[in-house]
Amino acid sequence: MVRSALFAYCTALCLLLALAAVRAQAGNAAPDAGTLLAQPERIPGWLASGRLRVEQIPDPHWRDDACLGCHSARPEPGNAPLRQSDSARLCGNCHDAASRHSYLHPSGARPGRDMLERMPASYRDRLEQGRVTCTTCHDLPAQCLPERRNQR
Repeated sequence: MVRSALFAYCTALCLLLALAAVRAQAGNAAPDAGTLLAQPERIPGWLASGRLRVEQIPDPHWRDDACLGCHSARPEPGNAPLRQSDSARLCGNCHDAASRHSYLHPSGARPGRDMLERMPASYRDRLEQGRVTCTTCHDLPAQCLPERRNQR
């Protein structure tokens, strides 16, 4: 009788521990792509905590369903509110967390006179306070607007 009660107690305890482990694991599961694209500011924290791995970050570029990755509300003609006004911070939210490069990328650099002379005028026009930013070289709206995707 004591053995069967002890066995039942141990079995119940094991089931409770297993259920707690499943619940804990479910609470730590990586967020789905929709959640990540709607809350990109949380990506660095989720990476740091181990809840998310770099390869689980969805690529928002050239996707019609990824507007909220960069915009605080769905963009409309004449109203495309960005999550950050600083393009380096906007892009860096995902890129800095996901791609630690072993080479120097010129974002934030102030090009020298020789570089400015070689740089296409369209790039010089996109410097921010004389500094190279992501948008100096990368045409971000071309990733969002279907009518611009195939223009080169």
